[in-house]
Amino acid sequence: MLRCPAPVVWTWPALAIPVLAVAARQVAARSPGVYRQSVSVFSGHVDVVVTGLSWRRAVVVEQGRWQFRRTDWKPHGDGVRNIRTVRVVEPGLIFDTHTDRGGGSARQSESHEVMEKHTYFEYEEFGWHKYRTFSAQGDGPADVRWPECALGSDQRISERREAYRAKFSPGGEDSGDEYAAELDEETWRTLKVGLRCRLKVGALSGEVKQVTPTAAKNDGRRSGPAGRRRGSSR
Repeated sequence: MLRCPAPVVWTWPALAIPVLAVAARQVAARSPGVYRQSVSVFSGHVDVVVTGLSWRRAVVVEQGRWQFRRTDWKPHGDGVRNIRTVRVVEPGLIFDTHTDRGGGSARQSESHEVMEKHTYFEYEEFGWHKYRTFSAQGDGPADVRWPECALGSDQRISERREAYRAKFSPGGEDSGDEYAAELDEETWRTLKVGLRCRLKVGALSGEVKQVTPTAAKNDGRRSGPAGRRRGSSR
């Protein structure tokens, strides 16, 4: 009698974890610095030194102006002025469609010109439009500031942007390995060039997820997450 082997049933822990572990080891081979201290399937830690800091702040300035508009509807509100009603007579076409009953179901169309009355509204509408972006940048916490910009009576600041970045290296400035992250301002201000830190890095993505100054570990303080982008480069 021919015996069939018993079917093999794969479960998630048995199948997924080894596959992820293999993928993690492959990433480790390409970026050995990430796994110098400890390795898990989803993240690793690496001891580094801060090699560079930078910041950038920008303000977007808009300028208001009145623009001519012409619409089929009458506008309302404080942002419109000089409304004028315009009535015109313009030529138009009317199409007549009928069925040719004598020859079956064939449909024929005819058109003729007529004069139609239309009403429009002409006016000026006030709107804000991007005028210019002013920016300032630097490489340390001491000179962080918003850029100076003199606003006219018809201008306003519509948006403020800020970014704080840090670079790290396991072996200092002479090392070939490098990590970069965009941080929130509070975390970024706790760093300085030469400070030793521990990075939490995604094992598969290589993203810097957390920055912890090594000196802060003993007194219970811990830095926040690595900002909005959490990007890293090597």
